[in-house]
Amino acid sequence: MTQFNAFEHVGDVYLRVIEQGKLTTILRGLQLGEKTVVIIDANNLICALEARGIRIDYGKLKRIFDDRCDLISMHMCIAITEGRPEQKKWLDVLREQYGYQIRSKYIRVYDDHSQKGNMDVEITIDAMKVHPSVEHVVLITGDSDFIPLVTELRNQGRRVSVVGSLQGDARYTSKELTYAANHFYDLVDLIPHLGATKLKAITKVEDENILPSDHH
Repeated sequence: MTQFNAFEHVGDVYLRVIEQGKLTTILRGLQLGEKTVVIIDANNLICALEARGIRIDYGKLKRIFDDRCDLISMHMCIAITEGRPEQKKWLDVLREQYGYQIRSKYIRVYDDHSQKGNMDVEITIDAMKVHPSVEHVVLITGDSDFIPLVTELRNQGRRVSVVGSLQGDARYTSKELTYAANHFYDLVDLIPHLGATKLKAITKVEDENILPSDHH
């Protein structure tokens, strides 16, 4: 009979507590009980992650906000490629398994083979439609086009945070956007807590651009 050891995994638990404490310090602008909405400019985020050669676990992304504020909703605005059913399947997983609110549209391809999939209007609409009781809006984007939106949200009395990428070579965030917000969180600091995996390790069945690591 195997003897029970109540202290066998204490070290692992201790390390997890320490790491969660570090993450809470990084995300110090989040407040327990504060009604918060998170809106993701998915194409901007994906580009920033691809530049680092990784993908993340979107379930863990939602969880770090769930644990640190009163998360009212988690929005993902994304332009997808027509004829790619695996992308739609991934969005269905995010919606059904993790409770993401999804706003998507197809990327437009023009005669000269150029493409357009800008979601600025949709992101702005989602941000402006948040309930009056929402105190904090978190924008995961690096696009300077959202500076007027950040300004308007703050004029409404809401706090605004931006999650983007400024450190290292993969800089996908406007510094002016970070100055406009109350708080800025860099992806470099969050990635260790998001189950990041290398793109080259992804199987051919999955979409190397956007599928989360916990996709089934």
